[in-house]
Amino acid sequence: MVESDHERVVEVGDEDYESVISDGLVLLDFWAEWCARCTAMEPVLEELVQNNAELTLAKINAEENETLLREFGVQSLPRICLLDDGQQVDEFTGQPAYVHLNRAVQSHC
Repeated sequence: MVESDHERVVEVGDEDYESVISDGLVLLDFWAEWCARCTAMEPVLEELVQNNAELTLAKINAEENETLLREFGVQSLPRICLLDDGQQVDEFTGQPAYVHLNRAVQSHC
């Protein structure tokens, strides 16, 4: 697990993601370097975390974590899953607007 400057934004993989998702509200962000839409979503997701103190953003590199891709049925990127105490409660594919993501997060706070 690699933490960024913002302690609630972490990079996780197949081996360590369960320790991150097991408690609280977590947004899983499946991404890849070659994915332009993934890059475009980065500022949206970072703003979402900044505006929701109870939210953790767990970034999962799709090219390096095939087990998680299969487990979450990821077929296209970006794919964003909202988990509450380890249980998936919502999901988004593509580039959802900030308002839609925030509404989903707020409904589970």
